[in-house]
Amino acid sequence: MKNTKQVYNIIKAIIAIAFIVWLNKSININTLQAKIEAMGYLAPIGYILAFTILPALFVPALSIVVIAGTLFGFYKGFFLTMIAVLTNTSLMYLISNRFLKDKVYKLLKEKISPKYFNIIYTKDQKKLISTFFITRLIPAIPYILENYLAGLTEIQFFPYLMATFFGVIPGMLIYLNVGTNIGDVTSPEFKKSLILLLAFTVVTLLLKILIEKINGNNNNSNL
Repeated sequence: MKNTKQVYNIIKAIIAIAFIVWLNKSININTLQAKIEAMGYLAPIGYILAFTILPALFVPALSIVVIAGTLFGFYKGFFLTMIAVLTNTSLMYLISNRFLKDKVYKLLKEKISPKYFNIIYTKDQKKLISTFFITRLIPAIPYILENYLAGLTEIQFFPYLMATFFGVIPGMLIYLNVGTNIGDVTSPEFKKSLILLLAFTVVTLLLKILIEKINGNNNNSNL
């Protein structure tokens, strides 16, 4: 009976992975943009739904953000994207928290040392909020991965939602700017958008290194 259940779970996992791979290969961002645009006055709703659902299936969120800048312009695109960030973050956090957290908790408790287990499952909400807020500022850390990881930790839903909302603003503004100016890749505005994106990436990576050093020093002082 136990073996049958394991086989069943493996089959479900294979089907899920195969579907996600197929979906990512099937979805073309230009085609998605055209379909949203074809919705006319319902296009904003189509965009919000696409941003809410597709990243949960591992379709890159930032490519969808560029669509908002292209279709709706900078300000309307930003407004719609921030709504979609709230709906998508809620969906992915709840999926992870409700369906995966207990299983991962039991697995890690058996497989890793208590020292690292306690670090991962700290209940210190201030530390968790600051950690997720800072990592949200870093484009090099995948948006999708962080949403699912957050649901596995002890961070509470609403604080995580707010940390995400405010943490993604700088990156979203830059990617929306890229989308707004992508119509003419030779324009000075588009080149400035790419320079801003590169600069933001470098600055946030440096911030990440600095935070890691500070945390490392704090951990050493606590030993």
